[in-house]
Amino acid sequence: VYLSATVADLAREREAVVDSLRRLGHQLVVAEAYAAAAQWPLEQAYEDIAACDVLVCIVAWTYGFIPASSAGNPERRSIVEIEYRHAVALGKPVLVFMLAEEVAWDPKVTDTMTGEGEKGGRIAAFRRELAETTRAQVFHSADELRALVLEAVGVLEVRRGDADEPRVADHTLTEAERLLLEMARPETADARRAEIGDQLDRIGDPRAGVGVRSDGTPEFVWREIPPGAVELAGVEGTFEVERFFIAIHPVTYRQYRAFLDDPQGYRDERWWQDLRHEKEPGQQSRPIGNCPAENVSWYDTIAYCRWASVRLGHEVRLPTEWEWQQAATGGDPTRTYPWGREWAERRANTHESGLSRTTAVGMYPAGATPQGVLDMAGNVWEWCLNPFYLPNDPSPSGDSRRVVRGGSWGLVRELVRCAVRFNNHPGARDDNLGFRVLCVSPILKR
Repeated sequence: VYLSATVADLAREREAVVDSLRRLGHQLVVAEAYAAAAQWPLEQAYEDIAACDVLVCIVAWTYGFIPASSAGNPERRSIVEIEYRHAVALGKPVLVFMLAEEVAWDPKVTDTMTGEGEKGGRIAAFRRELAETTRAQVFHSADELRALVLEAVGVLEVRRGDADEPRVADHTLTEAERLLLEMARPETADARRAEIGDQLDRIGDPRAGVGVRSDGTPEFVWREIPPGAVELAGVEGTFEVERFFIAIHPVTYRQYRAFLDDPQGYRDERWWQDLRHEKEPGQQSRPIGNCPAENVSWYDTIAYCRWASVRLGHEVRLPTEWEWQQAATGGDPTRTYPWGREWAERRANTHESGLSRTTAVGMYPAGATPQGVLDMAGNVWEWCLNPFYLPNDPSPSGDSRRVVRGGSWGLVRELVRCAVRFNNHPGARDDNLGFRVLCVSPILKR
């Protein structure tokens, strides 16, 4: 498999594809290996494409690196377009995957590689051509892209019917991989998503960021959120947000259970300074490891963050609501929902799903933010650090009502919008109340 060139804008998506294809035994040519030189060795790319069975072309909103005319590129095409046209000229199968139109993209990486000030003109033209001349498949997230690529490559191998070479079809996937493939398909029904999440937990959920390390320390996957200015509904002024990292998922029950099971966890008074410490923790209504932790009070979440910070070796905390909103919109205040401006089915676990309960985290990859953060709408309300009525005072003391964001499984779509503010007493515990953590470290990369 020859995987077409991309730049940093598609790093997460590319990593997901590479990991899955290699795990299934495919041999990959990863074109970025050539990028170390100032001039791209096109002859090497041509040789590799000729030797490969299929080219996988992934396109977002950046046209890509343009090799110099003197390097054999008089038409001044990007390396991605060169690879595509060479494979087509050789009669190679080409699998094309394009980021969905409605997924917002950081304008800083839109056509920046061309250096010609075209403001997206060349990538837009290339995308139109691909849409008109190929069976391009549209993806919204890294998980969905991985599913589509694995499925397309598997189908292609079956169609080749080459008995002399190994094939990787659906039956060679592990059960977990088959479930993740099904979950990532946009047409998968809400009820089936709920079943998939429960089944993944029973067989061992392989996804990063839903479990704990061997020593019981929570394992979080972080996403970088860009800086910006945030306006809160009904609150005067704006709130400046610096660059930060937030967990891709709400804290799962397995990750919270580690705190409860640790002799130096929930019952250790060190974590409860200035907080109300109930003798017993809240009762998880759905004690399934990859479901979000719920029935947790605001006090419980502050104590958890203090404990987790010591276990991880760096500080984590609840996000303020302006940080939460910046993460939910991906930095674009015009986004009504994490995925865009309009409501869409099968992108969040809300009243419309008809489930009336939580699902495992991450069951709606098409509902991801531009940075790939999941479950920012529906499933569980998420506690924020600051008080509701005096948002500028995020100190962890007192009994001021605290902000909750994101809505839950029981709310209609109007109430899970990114801008909706709600509040609860900090001691409240309910089966629709959970939380997500933010990493304070300014140097964290993953």
